[in-house]
Amino acid sequence: IFEKFKRLLPFKRAYQERIFTQFNDILYAVIYGQLMIAVIQGTLGGIGFFILGLSSPILWGITMAFFALIPFIGPPIVWLPIALLQILTGLSQNDNSLITKGIVLILYGTLIVGTIDNILRPKIIGERAKIHPIMVLLGVVGGIKLYGIVGLVVGPIILAIFMTIARIYEERKLHHSLK
Repeated sequence: IFEKFKRLLPFKRAYQERIFTQFNDILYAVIYGQLMIAVIQGTLGGIGFFILGLSSPILWGITMAFFALIPFIGPPIVWLPIALLQILTGLSQNDNSLITKGIVLILYGTLIVGTIDNILRPKIIGERAKIHPIMVLLGVVGGIKLYGIVGLVVGPIILAIFMTIARIYEERKLHHSLK
């Protein structure tokens, strides 16, 4: 498919190679970024469970890492019910420590585990793909807006290919103007 698509592109072979190299770099960076963010979120979640003295922090951390790979669901599917259960149990047993643990877990999950995704994803993908993190963020947000969940991967790829083609066009235009 790639070879057929390369033949259809109205560019010289060297430009085609640049476009497909950029495509591969972005695809690798997005997948790598997703996996790294999932591991980081799972680790942070497990640490939070450990600090709060909740049971099975390693198991819950691994579970959060798994769910972090699923867009729009993510780690809150794990920590939010546990936090609410802590609060409800604390209310029914009149135990302020459980209520406090539940509230702290909600704050920790929202402010630390949830926010780290928005901070690190553009940075990790941007460094791996050699694209500015703001452009990655625009690609992710735009991709999600246009394509839904699939846009998380497709958005940055389309943006990177567009940027590569724009650079090639600029180089060709500059080259022709110098003649």
